[in-house]
Amino acid sequence: MNETKKSGVKSESGQEVAKQSGQAPLSKTHSDYWKSRVLKQSYTRDGERFTCPDYAVRIQFAGRRELFPLGTANKSTAAGKAAKIYASLVANGWGPTLAEFKPEIVKERKAGTVGEVIVAASEEATVRPRSLAQYVGAFRQLAAEIAGVDGGKDRYAYRSPAYGEWLAKVDAVPLSAITPELVKAWRARRIAAKTDPRERRSAEVSANTTIRQAKALFGAKLIGSIRASVELPAVLPFEGVPVSKLKSRFRPEVSAEWLFNVGTTDLAKDRPEEFKALVLCLLAGLRRAEADTLTWSQIDLAEGKVFVRTTEFFAPKSEDGEREIDLSPDAVALFRGFLDASDKDPVFVLKGGPAKPSCRYQYYRADCAPFQTWHKLTAWLSSKGVHARKAVHTLRKQAGALIHQWHGIEAARAFLGHSDIATTSDFYVGKKPKTTVDFTAHKPKAENVLGFKTGEGEGV
Repeated sequence: MNETKKSGVKSESGQEVAKQSGQAPLSKTHSDYWKSRVLKQSYTRDGERFTCPDYAVRIQFAGRRELFPLGTANKSTAAGKAAKIYASLVANGWGPTLAEFKPEIVKERKAGTVGEVIVAASEEATVRPRSLAQYVGAFRQLAAEIAGVDGGKDRYAYRSPAYGEWLAKVDAVPLSAITPELVKAWRARRIAAKTDPRERRSAEVSANTTIRQAKALFGAKLIGSIRASVELPAVLPFEGVPVSKLKSRFRPEVSAEWLFNVGTTDLAKDRPEEFKALVLCLLAGLRRAEADTLTWSQIDLAEGKVFVRTTEFFAPKSEDGEREIDLSPDAVALFRGFLDASDKDPVFVLKGGPAKPSCRYQYYRADCAPFQTWHKLTAWLSSKGVHARKAVHTLRKQAGALIHQWHGIEAARAFLGHSDIATTSDFYVGKKPKTTVDFTAHKPKAENVLGFKTGEGEGV
């Protein structure tokens, strides 16, 4: 038997040896637990490498991680101090523990306000700029309405003085003024204000979306950087506030085939950019942002495929957003015609302005003057009976519904680039297969004397 196992002596990996020897793992409040975890930091100055003489320790607790200097070069003493810090975290939480063992960081922490949360999140955010802008906008909207900060209609003009004044007032709202109870009450008021069942449902969807986006600022990806510089309340603004995505199954207002045929007649010759946009969304199922920045290099006509992938101009919403989309022979012929056009954009499939991948607001290059392709396509769709708020997005939904109808739900998920098949099922699937209780249609056929059902196997 291994001597380590026999004696139960712990190596630097501590916990693993304890398991192998049959001993109970050490508690994190035990100094021996931290002996293998204390460290001496190294740094480089003027090209020369230095090591700090005293130990330090990194401790993670309740979603936050901090480095604590331990002020001693003795390993056993350092481990003992680390155990005391962890015990304080368990008993008292981060605030009192930092005040006792790392008081300098407490002095630097800022009073928690809406604006300071936004600044802290923006400095460390790894999410897409547009996603962060959505989170920030939703949080400001919710905070303003809860705190009663009204800037009037002029606040929507972001270059106006009214917008700047409104922004300053909202950013000064303390986090303590946004409690989970007030967030729930805000949602209830938004819904109760509507009496029409359709408007109530729309208000419920809108309120849940706002809360979900605002809540994302306090999610796992950002909360660490916020905690490091902003004093947060004991109960976070959205703690315990349930948010669910309400299902809104897609119901097409017009036939996809009819819409495409009318588009071919109305747009193909005289309005080619709008027709290209229609083809990209309806035949390839692209999101508007995917179509807006699609390059010619992402299309392989020999293979009959469109490749949605990360480029210098665009990043998909998720890993599953990167995908291959098969094109029908008719679609390939259309793309070949687009590619052969003498006045095509040399880089992008759709003409437009410059790409702005880091843009924090909703920007589509194909809507730049003089093209305004998406605006014009939206108006054309409305004239054909598509009155949905996001009319262009219904083209993608129609494509996904047809893929589901012909090839199944998993094929539709892959085609649309969804990470979760529930999203495909809940929001994009259109007509379901016909399922009825019909005794006549499913009645077994009579068998003949040879054992074949009537009409089957005769002549064999």
